Amino acid sequence: MQNSMIMSLPNPKTKSLNTTFEISEIPEITNLEYDLWELRITLKFPNKKEPIYVIFSTPVGFRVLDESDMTEYWNDDARSSGWLWEIVEGGWITLETQRKNKYFSGTEIHNVEYLVTGIHDCINVISPRPPKIYSG
Repeated sequence: MQNSMIMSLPNPKTKSLNTTFEISEIPEITNLEYDLWELRITLKFPNKKEPIYVIFSTPVGFRVLDESDMTEYWNDDARSSGWLWEIVEGGWITLETQRKNKYFSGTEIHNVEYLVTGIHDCINVISPRPPKIYSG
């Protein structure tokens, strides 16, 4: 069955999140662990021996997509520097608010969307709190 409704979404707008790690390369996402309370993402950077861990406490949702499935984020207007972004507009939350049974916009907690960019995969995370980042 073909969907007769075509959604018109704004182009994504992103901003870089400052991290204490001055790494300009894009990492490889090597591991993902989730246990209902915490989402732990392990990143490997080409010129760094130790992994970097990005931890979201009580995430509302996350999705892993190949970077080629996220081409709307790679244009010059949307692309921010770095490897960790906050999606300010036009991302997954915006898409979810278009659904009939929307969830993210109706919650009491203010959720923010983040994007961890990787050389193969990328991870969108919707969370009420920013991630904690540390080196292994």
